[in-house]
Amino acid sequence: MERVFRKFDVNGDGRISWLELAALFESVGHAVTNDDVLRMMEEADANGDGAISLPEFTTLGRSTDADADAIKEDLARAGGGEIQAGQQ
Repeated sequence: MERVFRKFDVNGDGRISWLELAALFESVGHAVTNDDVLRMMEEADANGDGAISLPEFTTLGRSTDADADAIKEDLARAGGGEIQAGQQ
């Protein structure tokens, strides 16, 4: 999971911002709306600080919630592969 997280964390600050998430989807040609990105951020940002930390990202990867599954699918498409529980 950490390797996938680092791919999203473009500036290396340990957090995935809304802009980083949106830019990654755009860079791989996956059209997402602002609402799509906002939904993903809201679901993954457990502490509400406006960014996704590695622990939040890891929790998302381990979740079995239906909304989290949809987000994992979106993130996997943007990241170029599948995100599975326990993936490093």
